[in-house]
Amino acid sequence: PLNDRSLNINVQDSTYLPSHMQHLTVSDDNYTFFKFHIPTIRDTLNTISLNLTPSHVEPNFGGMVLYQFSDTLWTEKLNETNIGFSSFENLTPLDTIFSFQQNIKSSINIKPFITNGGLHSFALGAIDSSSYISFYSKENLTLGGEFNSIVPNHNSGYATNNDVWPSISFELQDNLEISNNLLPKAFALQQNFPNPFNPLTTIHYDLPKESYVKLTVYDILGRYIKELVNQKQSPGFKSINWDATNNFGKNVSAGLYIYSIEAENFRQTKKMALLK
Repeated sequence: PLNDRSLNINVQDSTYLPSHMQHLTVSDDNYTFFKFHIPTIRDTLNTISLNLTPSHVEPNFGGMVLYQFSDTLWTEKLNETNIGFSSFENLTPLDTIFSFQQNIKSSINIKPFITNGGLHSFALGAIDSSSYISFYSKENLTLGGEFNSIVPNHNSGYATNNDVWPSISFELQDNLEISNNLLPKAFALQQNFPNPFNPLTTIHYDLPKESYVKLTVYDILGRYIKELVNQKQSPGFKSINWDATNNFGKNVSAGLYIYSIEAENFRQTKKMALLK
């Protein structure tokens, strides 16, 4: 997600400070909010799935309501866009989900509720006061900060745990051929969004054909920070998130950073600003 946050909706007009929540709680008064960017190719998709992985499910869990949240511009910035100033009356119930298993990803088809591409916000609320469930957030880490050399592909307890993050996935319609007008006409690297950012930003890039892609972040002095992509990818409109960590999973300091893409003979570099 571009952002996720769990909060008590009965506390009105209160600024919520940016917080690295590893778990998102849904209970009597606590709602969980997500914000995603959904591409404009909705009509070519069979399903658009919201994927959630519970970190804890109470034995007496009675169910949960999925809402559409009309405020798509909310943030955790310390200004008027802060989610604490949103009107939580703008919640439209979409679906009810009764069954979740701890640490097992569940997928909810939200395509019937999506009429166009762009920014979309959703919320999760409990059906009754006895229902309690929590989900892994986009800040969830592989470990709680401690070092553990037996964790594969990680050498830091601060490495992100992407597999259980909330996410959106897409499935093309059966036997659908992707027409040329759904593919980029040329290689391109887009400006990251949001920019400036703290702590997460999304980088979009365009691939007109199958290519081996390298997307790398450097500091303003050109020192290597993190490799975001290093693999062959199919053509299409692509995106990747950067959570302001280096290859060791440690948070980097505020300042200007450079991100650079290499794909076939295409090379392009842009700047982005991390705030603290």
